[in-house]
Amino acid sequence: KDIIEEKNHHITDSIKYAERLQAAILPKAEMFTKYFSKHSILYKPKDIVSGDFYWMEEMNGLVFLAAADCTGHGVPGAMVSMVGFQGLNKAVLEEKLTSPAAILQRLSDHVEEAFEKSGGSVKDGMDICLVAIDTEKRIVTYSGAHNALWILTSKEELPNANLREKEGGHSMFELKADRRSIGGFMDAGSFSETTVELNKGDRLFLFSDGFADQFGGPLGKKLGSKRMRETAREMAVSGNLIALGAIFEDWQGEEEQVDDVTVISVAL
Repeated sequence: KDIIEEKNHHITDSIKYAERLQAAILPKAEMFTKYFSKHSILYKPKDIVSGDFYWMEEMNGLVFLAAADCTGHGVPGAMVSMVGFQGLNKAVLEEKLTSPAAILQRLSDHVEEAFEKSGGSVKDGMDICLVAIDTEKRIVTYSGAHNALWILTSKEELPNANLREKEGGHSMFELKADRRSIGGFMDAGSFSETTVELNKGDRLFLFSDGFADQFGGPLGKKLGSKRMRETAREMAVSGNLIALGAIFEDWQGEEEQVDDVTVISVAL
């Protein structure tokens, strides 16, 4: 018993230190404040360290923002997330890529190269939503691997986007992702990208599937994408997006958290 308790103590301390290392590379709030009029971040790892991560850089007048969901959670997911961070930095800061679709393709190649060196059967990768934003002109270019982008806008129409809900002068549109992941060791075709021009005050939502997949509520069911989207829209319109975390915990109740949770919202 004493040996098990001692080992558990050392393992937990190591993971908590890894949590600090992971937190250190995430974009700081000051960076969001510099480029966006408003922002909200909900980031809830399931097991201390997270397989989710968010990333942000600025280059040549464009702000790049991503939310990613790596294979697994806990320590394995966190290790994959470090590979994702490195790949995004390499694509944008070293190779100077500006096209989100090209960045995702380079990231996918980077993940495959990183894991194929093992010579084993590692098939890990990630789903991701990536945007390149011209904050002056409010032009957003999006590309996604399984992870969609939601846009809350005062515009009546948005080309190449699917209207999901409309209420009180605000419409929630969805830009659909390509049905392929980053990595995966298979030729799944190239990534596509979509460009939209938005109004001042419009909001972008980047997220992993952890929020929508959480079980809870009065019937112990999944929260679901539709309920999540409606909640995010209502909270954004009311200016109270910080309440998303409380709403998630209320829905979860006594249920175990099923996955890492990330929801990033920025106002242009």
